[in-house]
Amino acid sequence: MVYAIQLRNGARISESVDAFNNFINNNFKKKEGKIITEVRVRKKKKEEYRVIIYPEFIPFNLINKLKKYRLGINTLKAKVACLRILGVNTHTLRYARISFLAEKGVNPSIIAKITHHSKLDFILTYTQEKIAEKVNLTIF
Repeated sequence: MVYAIQLRNGARISESVDAFNNFINNNFKKKEGKIITEVRVRKKKKEEYRVIIYPEFIPFNLINKLKKYRLGINTLKAKVACLRILGVNTHTLRYARISFLAEKGVNPSIIAKITHHSKLDFILTYTQEKIAEKVNLTIF
């Protein structure tokens, strides 16, 4: 579930863990038909919060079922499990969201706002590399 939250939002794993815990602890609200919570943005000097949207493709009643297990999830456990189970670094899920948004034609400055990157340079470099790779693979 934490990975689905990360993938849906392009969040850092620590932000996704915080969001998961918020959903488990009923710290959420509905906005425009979406279930959302707010978490503190990591890697920022000033205190900043971001909206995290619950993944629409996972039934929300699953949260109620998970509450009884009192899962002791934290960032380190999530990182280790992702490597062991999925064979990828958790940041890969963040990059996947960036790639998805870029492929849908979302402006890089909007992607940077969504993912809370402070420097647009990273988003530009990353999305241009992915687009160049795709063009190179598809154009004869």
